[in-house]
Amino acid sequence: LLILNSYSSHVSTNFIDVYNGNRILLAIFPPHATYSLQLLNVVMFALMLKVYLK
Repeated sequence: LLILNSYSSHVSTNFIDVYNGNRILLAIFPPHATYSLQLLNVVMFALMLKVYLK
């Protein structure tokens, strides 16, 4: 899973084709909406990193 904002350089047909071809899921958020994912970065990914480093 790759989480992106919809900035024009992040979302192009070539980009989407490459990631779909490699079975990578894209979650594309509207502009200025990725701030809502900061809680994931602080809580969820921090916990995942802690478990991974054990």
